[in-house]
Amino acid sequence: MASTAFLSLAKKAHLSDGTTYAYVVAPPSSPGQATFLLLHRYPSSSYDWRHQIIGLLKGGYGFIDPDLLGYGETDKPTDPHAYRLNTMCNHMVEILDIENVSIALLVGRALLSPLASRLPTYHRHRCHGLMTIAVSYLEPGIVWNMDAISKLSKSLVGYETYGYWKWHNTDEAAN
Repeated sequence: MASTAFLSLAKKAHLSDGTTYAYVVAPPSSPGQATFLLLHRYPSSSYDWRHQIIGLLKGGYGFIDPDLLGYGETDKPTDPHAYRLNTMCNHMVEILDIENVSIALLVGRALLSPLASRLPTYHRHRCHGLMTIAVSYLEPGIVWNMDAISKLSKSLVGYETYGYWKWHNTDEAAN
């Protein structure tokens, strides 16, 4: 939760569908500077970006760093449908609107890079660019065959690099 590192920059937004997001935000220091939308990794929170935020502030860049749905101080719906990428993309655009940001540079990290990948798909006019870290751009329609991915990674590196995903898909993981 970035608000623990940047309390004076912390905000909450109550969106039109009733969802509440917590985030930290700073406008650019001059009109020509970019604003970054920082999307943290799974499982984590906006606190992941605290070191980058310091650099962005020093460089005069703006940023919005939300705790994504289900994390940190943001709402945690129990309905799995609430976590659809299209819904979450619309949430990000609504936060951009609240902060009067017409266009942003997107940065997605690891397993939430698909959210960053979908924003330009659904809202191209709101995205100046896209950077992904640890997971590349994922086009719509990609089917995740975890058995095939596990088999391939085991043959290449000797173990299932994403083997924990099998556990994530169990009822036990929710506890």
